[in-house]
Amino acid sequence: MYLQEISGVLQGHEVKIKYDCEGGFDQCGQEKMIKLRYAEKNFKDNDGKHICRKCFLKYKNPMKKDEVKEKVKKTCVEKYGNSMPMNNKENIEKRKELFLEKVCNTISI
Repeated sequence: MYLQEISGVLQGHEVKIKYDCEGGFDQCGQEKMIKLRYAEKNFKDNDGKHICRKCFLKYKNPMKKDEVKEKVKKTCVEKYGNSMPMNNKENIEKRKELFLEKVCNTISI
């Protein structure tokens, strides 16, 4: 919600808005000065509401969608042969070697 008249305001000037979200974060429901171009983009992208960044990431995060999660798993299997590249045997061995090198170097000092 805009808290001031925006007619005649240039895109680069700041306007006062109030966030319409109720996510419980520090900016939810608060008033804030932001540039008009960002306020308009936020308003358009969020179905006519001003949503703070934390609520946007909480509710509209693409990684929360099952089809995106499946695509990520499929890509990892194609590239690395495993849905979690960190569990690849080669990566496990590399991590063990690096750990032993670091531990041995710190102990010998």
